[in-house]
Amino acid sequence: MKNNNHEFRLIETKSNHWYFIKNEDFPSGVEMPSSTNILEVFPNVGLNYWKENTSPEEIKKKQEEGKNQGSKVHHTCYLLSIGKTIYPSNGLTKEQIIKLPLETSEDKKKDDKLLNYLRKPFTDREYKCIQSFQNFWEEFKPISSGREMKVYHKKLLYAGTLDWAGYLYNSKKKKYEFWIIDYKISNTHDRSYEAQIISYLKALNQMYGKNFKAKLGLLYLGKSIKKMFQLKEIDNKKRAWNDFILAKKLWHTINLDAKPDIKKKFSEVSIDVSYKTKGRLIKFNKQH
Repeated sequence: MKNNNHEFRLIETKSNHWYFIKNEDFPSGVEMPSSTNILEVFPNVGLNYWKENTSPEEIKKKQEEGKNQGSKVHHTCYLLSIGKTIYPSNGLTKEQIIKLPLETSEDKKKDDKLLNYLRKPFTDREYKCIQSFQNFWEEFKPISSGREMKVYHKKLLYAGTLDWAGYLYNSKKKKYEFWIIDYKISNTHDRSYEAQIISYLKALNQMYGKNFKAKLGLLYLGKSIKKMFQLKEIDNKKRAWNDFILAKKLWHTINLDAKPDIKKKFSEVSIDVSYKTKGRLIKFNKQH
């Protein structure tokens, strides 16, 4: 997000998510950890068991695979929500990728790992997730207020990206209700997801100086049920917020003076070819 001297962007790091924010709240700019970064300290018994019983190579492979698929599903949901038509057998087009709020590349037309993956045909899992998102949309008839919204908490100094905010139609009550939704392609629910989405609501409230009365939902896509999705409402918001605050305190205890581990980029690369030594040297004159 840029507006004159305003800046709100994801920092490209070696691991974990950080954001850089520069605006009237932070004229000199400030780096903030993401909610997901903070919640990595939150206990996840199932994930920990899997890591303990899986080789480092397999862990890396599965995490990379999950990250790519998750990104592709999220970006496709964004495109669908702005009225674009997706052809899964072809992957996303360059024109569609340009529409995405991507920050992995300043030039969305260039070749890089994520952009190349987005252009590939959808896997069976990704296709199932997109089908389930279509089913969700048809059932709840959403009216979008915001998509891929960056939010931050000025006092607690954390940030994140909210997947979707808007109105869902309640067919029983015959009226629309305001929701904040986070998309998930995971097969299992984790309590940290509840802490993640409540942190977005609290940041949104703090940014706008309001107390939005929003329902919070985790939208599980690609489920093995008839409609292929599950919208899980967060009922215990107090517990979820307490979980986040506890995780944040623990994160700061473990990560004293934490800073983003930024990927180094070089504007140019060269080597010195002028080295010399005394004596006769072997030289080849038949080089191709």
